[in-house]
Amino acid sequence: SISIKKSPAAEATEANGLARHRAMPHGGILINFVLLAVLFIPAPADGGGGFPHTGTFSSLIYHEEGGDWLGIELLLVETGQGVEGALQFADGEPRPPVLVHPRIEGERISFEYADQGQRGRFRGRFTESGIRPLEPDPQSWWNLRRRPSFWDRYRNETGGDWPSW
Repeated sequence: SISIKKSPAAEATEANGLARHRAMPHGGILINFVLLAVLFIPAPADGGGGFPHTGTFSSLIYHEEGGDWLGIELLLVETGQGVEGALQFADGEPRPPVLVHPRIEGERISFEYADQGQRGRFRGRFTESGIRPLEPDPQSWWNLRRRPSFWDRYRNETGGDWPSW
């Protein structure tokens, strides 16, 4: 067998490499990679709580007998600056939507709005089925169920025929 003699410098370099390799075995590299990857996972839109904070929440209905649109619809979307919303009221006929800037803390949501010259404030909490109002009135049209937009539901149910208003 042939033996190759290494220089003292080559032996020292090899020993240092083995020592570094033994100090952080492959499992250590994997753990460090996983920990680093976790830092780059985006936060969920639910703010870490139990229910998603984005989607459509609605109590909006069309009362065929009276020909009236009644209720409230709130659309919450994720933006680069956080969650933003569009709020629409209907009391006889649908009104133009207004933008809202909700404040979300855990399962609680609040925002101020201005609609047809009137200002208001909403406070509620996210639940499994939607948003329950804390104010202005817990038994009002503000009890918003999580579901597809009224406008999508109505179009699907009627084939796109809109009543005139």
